[in-house]
Amino acid sequence: MAAHEQGLAGGLINTSFQLGGALVLAVVTAVVNASTTGTSSQSVLDGYHAAIVVPLIAAALGAVAMVRRPSALSVPAESELEEALEEAA
Repeated sequence: MAAHEQGLAGGLINTSFQLGGALVLAVVTAVVNASTTGTSSQSVLDGYHAAIVVPLIAAALGAVAMVRRPSALSVPAESELEEALEEAA
């Protein structure tokens, strides 16, 4: 990553952590509320059992995304960049 893009990358990472955490928390809360049928401790526990699937799925999707990502980003050579600039002009 180019030095001038590192601040942007850091901001994107922090934003994705915050947004992802808030989104998963909202979905988990919705699943708990939908799965809890009464006020007894057993029904609340059943709601939590159903909701534990959501973060497990999110973690599995994250693991799959990490495994399937490209191992290295291809950076064009300087000559390729110059050719692209000449074609654009």
